[in-house]
Amino acid sequence: MILLKRGGLIPLFIRRGAVFFFIMDCFTLFLYGLGARQRFMDATQSMLLGLASGFSLSLILMAICGVSITLRRLFRREQRRFVLELGLYALLSVFGVLTALFAGFILVFSRGNGG
Repeated sequence: MILLKRGGLIPLFIRRGAVFFFIMDCFTLFLYGLGARQRFMDATQSMLLGLASGFSLSLILMAICGVSITLRRLFRREQRRFVLELGLYALLSVFGVLTALFAGFILVFSRGNGG
């Protein structure tokens, strides 16, 4: 399949999507940290945390797709050069999970438990 080859369209989309969501996630966390230090409005901070959570979930989805494509290529061709790519996708997924948990915890903590 031409779409799943090394230079194919789907792996390229997955790699670039993962990098994009990682950069956007880091940027929104940076803006949240900057705003917390300068005491931005609560609505702005909540919006930034919601964006960080959405970017984190998208990063997790891209990383899982990347892991599945990389595992397919690793077992099919049995080349060890894909191990580094697999490790990077695993680190991205761990970063996404931790960021989503952090953003969710801060959102719940700031809004209260509703009871």
